[in-house]
Amino acid sequence: MSLRLLLVGDMHLGKQPRLSSTLQTLGIEGADIAPSAAWRRAAELAIEHEVHAVLCAGDLVNQKENCFEALAELLGPLKLLQKAGIPVYAVAGNHDVEALPMIAQWVEATGFHLLGAKGVWESVELVGDDDSRVEIVGWSFPSQVYLESPLAGLPPRQNTKIPRVGLLHCDRDGHSSYAPVSSAELVAAPVDAWFLGHIHIPDLQGLQQSRPMGYLGCLSPIRRKEVGWHGPWLATLNEAAQFALEPLPGSPLRLESIDCDLHGFDGSLEALESYFQDRVRKTLEAADEAMELKDDLRVVRVRLRLLGAVADPLLVDQVIAAADYDKLSVPIHGRNWVVDWLRNDCTRQVDLQGLSRGHDPPAHLAKQQLQLLEGQGDDLIEAFRESLRQSALGSGRWSRWPEPDEQELRHLLLRRGARQLAQLLAQKTEVSGET
Repeated sequence: MSLRLLLVGDMHLGKQPRLSSTLQTLGIEGADIAPSAAWRRAAELAIEHEVHAVLCAGDLVNQKENCFEALAELLGPLKLLQKAGIPVYAVAGNHDVEALPMIAQWVEATGFHLLGAKGVWESVELVGDDDSRVEIVGWSFPSQVYLESPLAGLPPRQNTKIPRVGLLHCDRDGHSSYAPVSSAELVAAPVDAWFLGHIHIPDLQGLQQSRPMGYLGCLSPIRRKEVGWHGPWLATLNEAAQFALEPLPGSPLRLESIDCDLHGFDGSLEALESYFQDRVRKTLEAADEAMELKDDLRVVRVRLRLLGAVADPLLVDQVIAAADYDKLSVPIHGRNWVVDWLRNDCTRQVDLQGLSRGHDPPAHLAKQQLQLLEGQGDDLIEAFRESLRQSALGSGRWSRWPEPDEQELRHLLLRRGARQLAQLLAQKTEVSGET
């Protein structure tokens, strides 16, 4: 079979990225890293891969107030796709429930089609190169607030021999006012693959299963928590009449949270300045290589956290304050790595073995740290995992984010424990009057 689709999640056209003074100094303009730039690249990728259609999962427009700006940003790539004979099918989300139906009328001549207008499911059949076929079924928000599951109105399947794809903007396993649906409903529905919009973090695991089902994620990051890969997906119908999905590089902007380890430094302030610059550059270069980044990417905005046990964490604070390193920029392979946020989480070097021989709270915490460092403490990790699940931060939204694995939880516990131990020792020193 030979049928290919390009899948696009939330775009939020009309929204402009925040430009730091560092980016402005580098000559980066808002249009260079805006969602509109990612949409232009998505259209180019659709043409390069000779797809048979582009599917958009809602929130193409950021807000009704951005309607005319979004129209201008949408139109150019649509004309490129029209010239290549590639139609575009989209559903409206809660952000563009008013704007997208208007825009759809204005650009209808370019081969843009709004599916499921006014909350009524609608389907269209696509044909591939070798007469392979697929049914696309979609539903659009009829109002900004929609309290019911739209799956109740999903029509039955007419032809079981043709793969059926669902395009839906919804709140999966949530309790919001934005078309809440459950995973069980999606699994039970007569649909072979679900491509969802609304949550901006892509479901990399769910979409690469034999029966793809999950959020496409936003096309380009627009909020600081949207770290990692973002871009369009290439969906190819294989011989087993199943879709295989591949994430494509398409966003000019990427957000990352990176840790830089300064462990073991015990020199002077002057030595730390040179050491710090070298460690940060090497950390970012290693990250660039590990991520196998492509040339489409222009800017990587980094939230950088400094970790490790050093002789004096206050020296690190002095270096940061004196040299304004929170505006650090490192060019790597034609990309600009820009540090937007910098935090010193370094701790004071502590003799854990010596402390653990005592019987006070620092000794108890030192014993836990040693357990974790030695690969033990499974009970601590499981208790921590459960506390995260039950916390206000985790409840209600936990299932939408990738759950931390054992190694991530171990590292997080070690960092928290090191901070708590430093605080206890500082309090102990203050009470005893030691200098």
